[in-house]
Amino acid sequence: MMTPNGPRIPAADTWAILSDYERDGVSLVRGLLSAEEVRAIRTELERYIREDLPGKPADARTLEADETTVRNLWRLEVHNAFFRDFAAREDLRSLIAPLVKGEPVLAGVETFNKPARGCRHIRTTPTSVRRRPTCSRSGSRSIR
Repeated sequence: MMTPNGPRIPAADTWAILSDYERDGVSLVRGLLSAEEVRAIRTELERYIREDLPGKPADARTLEADETTVRNLWRLEVHNAFFRDFAAREDLRSLIAPLVKGEPVLAGVETFNKPARGCRHIRTTPTSVRRRPTCSRSGSRSIR
């Protein structure tokens, strides 16, 4: 359910989010952003890459081997007011606070645009649990 300040997540969902995060080190939050918000983010990313990124320092991005396709954008909160304001949203900060057991501190607003390329078995360490990803025939991964 959306409120003027973003999503209002029911208490039961908040408990599930916290439980998932503590168990797996990640949590899926359905409905966190509206379709309109996602469109606005994509639009701003496209605009930033097209208009602003060429004038930013080389360490503001990582390119693919073709030297033109953007793989990652780094420190968007430093380089772009839209993403700085997004990271400061109170609804997001209040959702994150219980996960980090305190006041959230922004480390950076980044993108990771690299597409999945098959399945690689990578050991992850969410909190204190080690789980091994498994692959489907399509190459997508899931944590088991």
